Amino acid sequence: MTETFRYRHRSEIERTEWDALADSSSEAWLWHRSDFIDAQLTWPGRHDVSFGVFDADDALCAVMPMWCANARMLRVMQRRYMRSAGLACAPGLAPIKRRELCESVAEYLTNLLEEEDAEHLGVSLSPLAPCVRPPNTPRTNPLFAVGLANASIETWMVDLSQPADKIRKRYTDRARRSLRRAARSDHKLRPAAGCRDLETYYGLHCDTFTRSGGDIEPFDYYRIIFERFVPAGLSRLLFFERDGRVIAGHNTAIYKDAAHYWTGASLPEPDGANHTLFDNQIIAAREHGCAIYETGEACINRGDAKEQGMSEYKRSFGAELMPFYGGRMHSSHLKHRLYRAARELAGRED
Repeated sequence: MTETFRYRHRSEIERTEWDALADSSSEAWLWHRSDFIDAQLTWPGRHDVSFGVFDADDALCAVMPMWCANARMLRVMQRRYMRSAGLACAPGLAPIKRRELCESVAEYLTNLLEEEDAEHLGVSLSPLAPCVRPPNTPRTNPLFAVGLANASIETWMVDLSQPADKIRKRYTDRARRSLRRAARSDHKLRPAAGCRDLETYYGLHCDTFTRSGGDIEPFDYYRIIFERFVPAGLSRLLFFERDGRVIAGHNTAIYKDAAHYWTGASLPEPDGANHTLFDNQIIAAREHGCAIYETGEACINRGDAKEQGMSEYKRSFGAELMPFYGGRMHSSHLKHRLYRAARELAGRED
């Protein structure tokens, strides 16, 4: 007999119940927790479409964080899309029940695309989730089970199982030179916390992204990091100071014995500050008990010099390539098919 599942919006589920499932699920990482979803919703034009799945006994079987956003396409047309960190199931589900749940979720997502009038759904399953990180990395994309097409990329990962000196021996020559140069300068590292440091960090962030031409994230996004993640030990935010002035900051996310380079910002030409912060965070994560550190998305043979340079920087800490499973579901509506065709003609990706 096929299981009957019921769906509830995140707002109808107790935060403690939602987060407890995220904490216990091998498919979830920090991006599944309520506080991170709240942080994502600080962006203008986003609204929450996260949901939980309940079985016939009213037990929470799975959660899926998700938000819907609006964007301009080709500076003219308004388009809507959805993003998610993936489905996270409760531990101990019987294989048959799990398969039926995934089939039900696939149908739900198809309907949700139409209800939200969204052009597509993009899902990125954190490579730090216990079910996909070494030695459990699956050979095929787990997102196939919920009806998604493959949209996987790669990421850089540092193995923290070795002693600190052996980890550093794997750094590139350029990274080691940068660390030695910074070590000869008069500087100090200190943890960042509190309202004053929040304002300092956000100033660095705005300066960095104004120079690079990237999107400046909302102040409230970082306020949530400082007020919720840092005190809970889920974020370690570190400043590099020289002559009493903060010139760089680095934010590492820590959860389930794994660490991730979350955010970073600096003044122009910090002269080894960023390498020093990264090195300290990697070694601190190892001392914290983390087995792995994700330094960030890998950009291989994409033909973009800026992306390639950032990718090489993330590789420089002795990182190795690992799969970063992603999935995509497109709306079948004629309007959205025309949107996709227009983007393809313009040579733009989603």
